Amino acid sequence: MRRDQRRSGAERAGRRGAGGLHLLHRSGRPHLPVAAVRRAARGGRLRPEALARRPQGPRLGRGAAAGIGPGAQELPLTREGALDLFEESAGPRAEVTWSVSELGRQVQELVREAFDSVWVAGEIARFRPSASGHQYFDLVEKGEGDRIVGTLQAVVWRGEWARLRPVLERAGERLADGLAVRCRVTLDFYPPGGRLQAQVREIDPTFTLGELERRRRETIAGLEASGLLAANRARALPELPLAIGLVSSQGSAAYHDFLATLAESGFGFRVLFVHAAVQGAEAEREVVSALELLGAAPVDAIALVRGGGSRTDLAAFDSRAVAEAVARSPKPVLTGLGHEIDVSVADLTAHRAFKTPTKVAEFLVARLAEGEIAV
Repeated sequence: MRRDQRRSGAERAGRRGAGGLHLLHRSGRPHLPVAAVRRAARGGRLRPEALARRPQGPRLGRGAAAGIGPGAQELPLTREGALDLFEESAGPRAEVTWSVSELGRQVQELVREAFDSVWVAGEIARFRPSASGHQYFDLVEKGEGDRIVGTLQAVVWRGEWARLRPVLERAGERLADGLAVRCRVTLDFYPPGGRLQAQVREIDPTFTLGELERRRRETIAGLEASGLLAANRARALPELPLAIGLVSSQGSAAYHDFLATLAESGFGFRVLFVHAAVQGAEAEREVVSALELLGAAPVDAIALVRGGGSRTDLAAFDSRAVAEAVARSPKPVLTGLGHEIDVSVADLTAHRAFKTPTKVAEFLVARLAEGEIAV
């Protein structure tokens, strides 16, 4: 029985040996075949075919191991001359060469996986609403001297915008250049254009309001430290202010309301008008330029007016540049910025501040009527 089992086992071993043993090579190349060698007879030498296949390195096969017999050999455990089945080929390997599209797709997969949902804060620049309903803009970071140190292209897709817009409106906010925002985005890479883009999923309105308030407080503190908060209030307003400078957006509701009130009074007002954007990227620069121009003109007072709007629409009138232009004007500046709740920094530095453009005009009419009676 045992003899039969041994014979059966020997037959299975022989079948395996016919094809050779195979060791898995770590490099990923085809398996390395190692031919089977029949075992030496007990106490005898290896068969001739085994001797022919035995490795003959500098430290191998140089004599029988002491005390064991001529059919055995002692293998020294040194790396020199040893056979390393997992050693990489010593020949030169060709480096992988990617196509542009393949590399782009790999970058796309990595970016999508690594930045699937992250918060990023920055300032909106080049805001571009599209006719299709998508909202495009750049998120920028400014360093010392307002130098841009980082830019990321961003988009709010039409479907997301339909959900986010009411949230911003309830907070009194509107996307515009210069607005500081905190957004949850998914980063994506577009291989055909080689463009990295942030797809906006959420916008945090509390961050924007907090950032606006922080900047506003810093501006007020700076103006107070420089003694400019009360500078324009010290300008003398004539008893009969007939020559009025007007800074507003031409054709706007504020523009028409102001002029209509003066015209209906019956007094002979003379208005010198300079157009300026009252919101958006150009508002700050144009308002400052208009105030400087009218400050050198032959007018008794300057009216700076605009209609109502969101908190972010009024951001230009919280800027340090506009507030300083109002404060430093050689003529008394009267503001009517159309906001019933908030007081802008420009209001704080003006000679007098009113809630609406109509209220500014009514004040001038009343002032002229009182002066006429006194005369």
